[in-house]
Parts: sequence; structure tokens; C-alpha cells
Amino acid sequence: MPTVNVTLAFPARVNGEKHNVTGKPIEVDAEIAEQLAKANALAVESKSDDDDNEDPALSKLKKDELIAIAKQLGVEVSDEHTKANLIELIEQAREQK
Repeated sequence: MPTVNVTLAFPARVNGEKHNVTGKPIEVDAEIAEQLAKANALAVESKSDDDDNEDPALSKLKKDELIAIAKQLGVEVSDEHTKANLIELIEQAREQK
């Protein structure tokens, strides 16, 4: 499972370990990052105008991590998809659930 560095917006328990808000990223599995993002537990950085429609947590992930999340959501993807395409596909899949 790919790992992701995330910054918490509030204290959270991850894999049984309590993490306080320090402003420093912690390393978690991509699946846990997805759960934290759904719970709005990730700190959000200011977004540029180009990113207005993107989930800020998703935009921080690497392409292979986005592919893994998309596949978990049942989306057919290939290496030819860009990060922006993958984020859009993931958001569409979430809306359909």
C-alpha cells in the first residue's frame, strides 16, 4: 500500500497512535489518508485559482496513490491519466456513491 504525508487539522488517532496538530506532516497509508480526508481531518493549504474544484487532500497525493484510490472506488484507470484526470475521476466516483 502506498504511503502519503499528511498534515492534520485536529488531533486524531491513526493506527492506534494519537497524533497532535503540530503543523508537520505524518506518514500514513493512502487508504488512511483517504479516510482522514473524508472526515475533514486534514489541514488545508490555500489553493490557487486553478485548483478551485479539486479536493485539497487529493491534490497532495502522488499519481500512483491517486491510481490506488481510484481503483479502490472501482474506477478503471491507466498510467496515461494525468493527476488532474485522476482527481476528477475520484471526485465523480465519490459523488455517485
